[in-house]
Amino acid sequence: MCEVISAYQKRVAETVRRFGGFVAKYMSDGVLVYFGYPEAHEDEAERAVLELLAAVSGLKTHAALQTRVGIATGAGRGRRP
Repeated sequence: MCEVISAYQKRVAETVRRFGGFVAKYMSDGVLVYFGYPEAHEDEAERAVLELLAAVSGLKTHAALQTRVGIATGAGRGRRP
């Protein structure tokens, strides 16, 4: 299982970095990633997620992998008139 998680985390980190993201924390089989610092791009997170799903599905492991993605954009946190 360690080999599977390690391969997954490596693939995630490579993909995220390629799209300007930052791996903030590895949490068991999860990865916390930030985008937009120091330079933000409108669609970097979206592009990375799409690439990440394809990259993980292409991993050759002994176990079948499923990927779930949660995205927090920070939208809606501002004051309402």
